[in-house]
Amino acid sequence: VLSTQKLSLPTVIFTQLGKIHTNLDSCLVTQLDDDLENILDTFKEIGMATKYGGGWGLHLDRIRSRGSKLQGVENRATGIVRPLKVLNDLMLYIDQAKANKKGVLSPSLSVWHYDIIEFLKTNRISTDCDDHCRNLFHQVIVNNCFLNRVKTNKDWYLFDPYETNYVL
Repeated sequence: VLSTQKLSLPTVIFTQLGKIHTNLDSCLVTQLDDDLENILDTFKEIGMATKYGGGWGLHLDRIRSRGSKLQGVENRATGIVRPLKVLNDLMLYIDQAKANKKGVLSPSLSVWHYDIIEFLKTNRISTDCDDHCRNLFHQVIVNNCFLNRVKTNKDWYLFDPYETNYVL
């Protein structure tokens, strides 16, 4: 089947098949929740699977916005950018399955999230060096409601998921 090109396998299968401690999944998907224990567990999960060749999709909608209340203190939450910077560095640090290939991560954020502009700026060349996350492959989740607002030239509002749970 492979020799007749009727089936095409992802590169990770060709490079990892038959090896010990490998991952034959091309892409894994998870979500980052808004608590420190989950964030650290997710970073570890991503790091270990990346070590064995898996790329990641990471949904970030549940992370509270920058300046949101944290442990009862106003303007304490750091928002989306800091976790992205950690993940960007993690992907640069880990070689995938000794293949001299850096880790791959594609974070996604919905267009209604209050930090959407900062999220997009982390991938721009002109962004402050401290906020660069140029090794990640950013995704914006766009819904029909947003598209209808654009089409009819109506206002669009941004929300903090911590303060507006029903949006999620």
